[in-house]
Amino acid sequence: MSTASLTAIVLLNAGSVLAALTPVPPRFHLDVVHVNDMHAHVSGIGREFAGCEGATECYGGFARVLAAARDVIDRDPDHSLFLNGGDNFQGTAFYTYFKSQVILDFMNPMRFDAVALGNHEFDDGVSELKKFAQGLNSTIVCGNLDLSRDPDLLNGTSLTNWTMVEKGGVKIAVVGYITQDTRFSSNPQTVAFVDDVESVRRWSKEAKSQGAQIVIALGHSGYVIDMKIAREVAEVDLVVGGHSHTFLYTGTPPDPLDEPSIKGPYPTMVRQDSGKVVPVVQAFKYTKYLGVLRVEFDDQFNLIEAKGNPILLSPESPQDQGLLEVLAKWEEELGKKIPVHDVIVTIEESCRIDDCRFTECEIGNLIADSIVDVGCDSDWACIGLYNGGAIRSGLKEGNLTSTELLEAMPFGNNLVEVQMNGTCLLEMLEQSVLWYDVSRLWPKGGFLQVAGLRVVYDVSRPQGQRVVSAEARTANPNKYKPVIPGERYNVVTNKFVYGGGDNFTVFKDHNITANEHPITDYSAVRETLKHLHHYKPFLDGRIQIVSAGEATHSAITCLLPSSHLIIFSLILGSIRVFDRLSLR
Repeated sequence: MSTASLTAIVLLNAGSVLAALTPVPPRFHLDVVHVNDMHAHVSGIGREFAGCEGATECYGGFARVLAAARDVIDRDPDHSLFLNGGDNFQGTAFYTYFKSQVILDFMNPMRFDAVALGNHEFDDGVSELKKFAQGLNSTIVCGNLDLSRDPDLLNGTSLTNWTMVEKGGVKIAVVGYITQDTRFSSNPQTVAFVDDVESVRRWSKEAKSQGAQIVIALGHSGYVIDMKIAREVAEVDLVVGGHSHTFLYTGTPPDPLDEPSIKGPYPTMVRQDSGKVVPVVQAFKYTKYLGVLRVEFDDQFNLIEAKGNPILLSPESPQDQGLLEVLAKWEEELGKKIPVHDVIVTIEESCRIDDCRFTECEIGNLIADSIVDVGCDSDWACIGLYNGGAIRSGLKEGNLTSTELLEAMPFGNNLVEVQMNGTCLLEMLEQSVLWYDVSRLWPKGGFLQVAGLRVVYDVSRPQGQRVVSAEARTANPNKYKPVIPGERYNVVTNKFVYGGGDNFTVFKDHNITANEHPITDYSAVRETLKHLHHYKPFLDGRIQIVSAGEATHSAITCLLPSSHLIIFSLILGSIRVFDRLSLR
């Protein structure tokens, strides 16, 4: 499907349309309890997705997730499913120091019915993923892995393409999938990835042939692909997703600070060409919310109704006592590795990470400036380039501790310094916005935060032609001049980007060698901040996005619980839904 052929998304009255699907009473109901992108936030997360300390300050956390999930499931266990949309690894000091073992200690008591693989499950290579898969007591589903060069991942693990679960005498297939972007957004080594949509279609057909009465697609490719699966795979009855950290909510959310983050209704109802309606859900990120959806089917397993909303896990929410004991054990272990409560600096204003994959953001400025200050050995002025996807949480107002800073940048990538010409530098900037999505439904981790540069993008231009202007700082810190293709520039970035992460192939393509520093990105920022008493986050206009233009739309008909015929873009801003095949 070409971009030009994409049409507008229209949302209709869900109540009247779903009611018209069938007049008979429901034969079967199912409560689907789900999480995604928990990212090792075992102890919780701050209200604005920054660090937190103590039971009165933290939202979410695995103990609150389990307590809330059990509250729903225990009411009707024979009609409940507990699903995990992937990305349980990476995001806090707990994972940085203890890897999959700490995740297993928290996840095994949760007893998920099925768990999807996230791209960050590959961050520490196949060996760490295998430890996790061998130790997990839940079935892992992922149907689009090519393990021809690494079949050992299947040995002694529950990893499978799909699984069958029986609830209330009904056979329910859960089919797994993962983003193909894992090949350059993580470290999958010899594992390859095939088309996610086609694999869901293949395994859904197989599940149906083996007696599945309901098919749920559970995966980690992002909201846009979730909707594509819902639209195009005839056998699928429900899509439970992750990866894009999408907040779906119907009505006003319980925390008003989260209202600007809403990207669509919960559930988002997608109509197939046949007229079949398929719900799509996600539960935001970092354990702050728990998704709870009730679906009802008639005696032919046609959908009658889908309703629910994510539950806010506030500091007052009950916590599972068993997981609190697990947390206490691991907090003690963490205290042996890092000074948990030491204060680095006082942050004068909180800053979130909502913008870091789309434009200049305050914490991005801090990190990019810091890696230049610490990692630049040249007598020339240096440029800092840092991928927005490596920034995992914001900074709260008040005292900043080592563990909170590590939550913001947990990967521990070493700094590298390179020399490149202006042509290569401009190529990196074009790659930064290659897949820019003005609707913000498809955040890309390769968007670069910068230091020593002023860059203007016009993302309505064709790919590869979006840099309107780029100016590099000179030896005079107050003076900038245009980037010249033939001139030489010193650039500091991190080892992930230099190694081709987020598809930055410029270094390999042009045989650019690097000087790797022993200091990590986290250490560079810590070094910068520890010499200050106070730090005030700031924006200075170093990145500008202009003339964003109209977003294009995919031919998806959606249903909302609303009494009015409305255009999606009027409620949520312009929405872009990409066709996967058109992006290659």
